Amino acid sequence: MLAVGPRLSSRLADDPLRRALHTDVARTAAQDAIKGRYEAAFFRSTADQAVRCGLTDAAMPSFRQVGEKQLPHEIIFMSWSPTRDLIALVNKAGEVLLHRLANIQRVWILPPNENTGKEVTCLAWRPDGKILAFGLADTKKVVLCDVEKPESLHSFSVESPVSCMQWMEVTEENSVLKSFYSAEDEANVLLPRLPALPKK
Repeated sequence: MLAVGPRLSSRLADDPLRRALHTDVARTAAQDAIKGRYEAAFFRSTADQAVRCGLTDAAMPSFRQVGEKQLPHEIIFMSWSPTRDLIALVNKAGEVLLHRLANIQRVWILPPNENTGKEVTCLAWRPDGKILAFGLADTKKVVLCDVEKPESLHSFSVESPVSCMQWMEVTEENSVLKSFYSAEDEANVLLPRLPALPKK
């Protein structure tokens, strides 16, 4: 199951600090490196360079550059495959690209088109690494793409532009709520305990 979240307001997106964080700071895949990988990749927006780095010592987190590639457009989003040596990229031209991390070699490119849209806002890999989902702001769609070839497998419309997505595992036990009353009340876990009411 793919969980999607609404896009942030244009006021926040136009904030200079937020824009600077998205365009001038190196794009890192640190959370993927934490998942047992001792490698990370980031993109320098100013030079539009893809840079692959290796972690030299697990105890002392220092990185050394092991590869670099010039790219024609600024990279705005990236996401590592959870299972393979692949990284999905989105550039300012609205293209979705798939690259191998070993040599930053392009596997395929999916150009923007009228059917899907061209303003990509987020990426999410299916946990098995076989399908890549991306959200589009201009058409308010989510597109599912096969990792083997650059074509849309399925797309669906959403009410508002998507800013974040995450795949979730759904089992038969938790996929259908038969009754609201059979649902477990988790208020005591999620909310602080309320004080007792005053006695009158």
